[in-house]
Amino acid sequence: MQMFSFENDGLLNKFDLFCKKVLKFQNYNLIRVEQKERTSGIIYVGSYNDLSEKNYSEDAYKILYFWLKIDGFTVALENEVLYQSLLLLPRKKLKIILLSFFEGMTDKEIGELLVLPKSTVQYNRITALKNIRKWMEAIENEKNIYKKHSAKIDTNARSRLDTETVLHAISGDPVALMQIVEIYEPYINKLSRRSTIDENGFYSEYVDETVKGTLETSLIAAIMKFDPYRKSS
Repeated sequence: MQMFSFENDGLLNKFDLFCKKVLKFQNYNLIRVEQKERTSGIIYVGSYNDLSEKNYSEDAYKILYFWLKIDGFTVALENEVLYQSLLLLPRKKLKIILLSFFEGMTDKEIGELLVLPKSTVQYNRITALKNIRKWMEAIENEKNIYKKHSAKIDTNARSRLDTETVLHAISGDPVALMQIVEIYEPYINKLSRRSTIDENGFYSEYVDETVKGTLETSLIAAIMKFDPYRKSS
């Protein structure tokens, strides 16, 4: 059956909207799973030879807290950038910062507790704060750079779609399905980006291949269920 040009455009617009909704929804579900896994996960603070536990949790209002636990001291943080910066501190400086700013102890009191001269506590506190500020600025700058870079990624899949490929993909043709996946690859890559921070405090983003594979599989499964004649809700 021959389709008129306006029918072609309607089909392609509907198909493009459908594919992007599927990918966004699946990625949203994956992110929720990742957040739940983080709430029960454990990472480490300090040197590799002397580890302390840290847990994530959410309160009743779904605010994600980052918990620092070290030698009996526990602190809950909402600011992930601050949390990431604190993780980069040597163990002694981290303890001094926690005791000073979260426990409200003076340099003298901290020195007595840790058996350190007051001047040593003061020096470590000042240098730790300088490093924290530097790392937080670096992390925020790197985030902004990646956001700008990500915004430039071509995700205009609609302009690359054609009616014949779409119809073949809907019918389950494997070649057409892979062509559709290739068309949406830039968009899938954008959704699959996850962030990390290394031991030097450098923020970076990467394409999570596991997430990408899941999104591709979900898209293929959804395409074969796509009804071109169904009215959009």
